[in-house]
Amino acid sequence: MFLIYKIQHLQKLSNMRKYLCNQCARELGQLPTINTEQSFTGSGIVGDYLFDKYVRHTQFPTGDGFVSIYRDTSYDTYKEYAIISAASGSIEIGDDGKKAMLWWAKEDIGDAIHNQIPVAYNNMVKLVLYENKNKIHHFPTSSLSAHEFKCLKCGGDIVPAE
Repeated sequence: MFLIYKIQHLQKLSNMRKYLCNQCARELGQLPTINTEQSFTGSGIVGDYLFDKYVRHTQFPTGDGFVSIYRDTSYDTYKEYAIISAASGSIEIGDDGKKAMLWWAKEDIGDAIHNQIPVAYNNMVKLVLYENKNKIHHFPTSSLSAHEFKCLKCGGDIVPAE
C-alpha cells in the first residue's frame, strides 16, 4: 500500500514547480505575513470553508478517498502549524503561479489515509492559499520527494537530506 501511495504522490509532483528556500524567500521579501490573531476555523460552523478544511485535516475520515490528517487535532496546534509554516517554510510555486509554503516538521505529525486505511506517515506541512484570509489552510504531507527540491535562487535544499 505504501508503494502505491509513493507512486501516486510522485505523479502529482511536476517538474515545472519551482522552490525558494526560506532564506532566499526572506531576502526577496516573499515570505507571507499572516495575522496570528485570525481564526483558522472561520465561524466554526459546518459549511464555512475554513472550518470544513480544519475538520477535514483533523478528524479521521468516515468515507472513502484520500485525505491527510494531523495526529494532534487541537486548534492551538493547527494554528501553530500555520504560523510556523508561514515564517519558517520554503515557497513552492506551482505551474499556475500559485504559491504554497512547505515546512518540514522533522517528525511525523500526521498520516495519509486512503479509504480509511493509514498508508503513510506525514512529516511536512503544506500551507496553501495564504494570501486569502478566508481560504488560508494547511494539511500534513510527506517530505518523501521534497528532499530532491532545490532552491531556484541559491540551489540549496528545500528539505535537508535525513
